[in-house]
Amino acid sequence: MNIKLIGFIIIGGSIFTLLPFLYKFHGESLNDFEYWSSLGSYFSGILIPILTTINIWVFIKLTQAINNDDEQRKKKELDYQRKLIITQIRQQELDHFSKIMNNALVLKFEIHTVNITTPISIAHTYLESFIKGKADIFPIINDNIFQTKILRLHHLLIDYAKFMNKSFSVDTLNPPEKLPSIDYRKELLKLMDCKNEVVSEIQKFILNDICAK
Repeated sequence: MNIKLIGFIIIGGSIFTLLPFLYKFHGESLNDFEYWSSLGSYFSGILIPILTTINIWVFIKLTQAINNDDEQRKKKELDYQRKLIITQIRQQELDHFSKIMNNALVLKFEIHTVNITTPISIAHTYLESFIKGKADIFPIINDNIFQTKILRLHHLLIDYAKFMNKSFSVDTLNPPEKLPSIDYRKELLKLMDCKNEVVSEIQKFILNDICAK
């Protein structure tokens, strides 16, 4: 309630309360004890119910304010817990994403040549499912700029798998020391740069989402 309105009500109420008494006892001597006794009784009879009503109103307002504060505090706590859980889920998914991508970039010559591109195939298959199924926890997937970057990563993985299949004979079981000597650094560096860019964008999204709420 407006402070000026409260002051106006108090002043107006006081005048309205005092006028009937002055009208009744107009002309009475101010030295008369009965006059002051009557004045005290008059104000007590009128002001006590008014003050009691005001106290009740203030108590109700304070109770409502406390309840509202409790509800807001509970809501903030629930929002914080929800944000914490979502952040943990996102970070776990990002760690899984990075692990799969890193496995695709590391050639394991201890396995048979026929299986050398398997981690790459797993990576681009996982990336397809990530793009299609993770938009609920990573809304950034729907961003056009990010889509361009992650689709480029997907294409690079496919091209990298084709390159490695052509470079290694898939119909032989040569031991590691007899594997053909090829220079795949150029293709690998392009893939690593793109992967790091995508991971960095996802990390920025997670941090910005935490700071924004």
